Amino acid sequence: MSRDIEESKALILDEASKALESDCADSIVLGCMSEAFLGFAAYFQQKLSVPVVNPVGVSVKMAELMVVNGLSHSKKAYMLPTN
Repeated sequence: MSRDIEESKALILDEASKALESDCADSIVLGCMSEAFLGFAAYFQQKLSVPVVNPVGVSVKMAELMVVNGLSHSKKAYMLPTN
């Protein structure tokens, strides 16, 4: 991505379009933090007219939600080590 942002955008846009058409996707989730930091979510959302999830924004908001609501991970699913 760092070598050619425009080519990267074109390739990702092509694959996202295929997912929407062939796989009946109704939204796109960016899978790389670099895409989020480069502002790809807004660009793709405009081009594709579907929700495009920015993983950085969602991660930060999820952490905020957990703190505000006094929640943490499941102690049953993620137990402390016994050693």
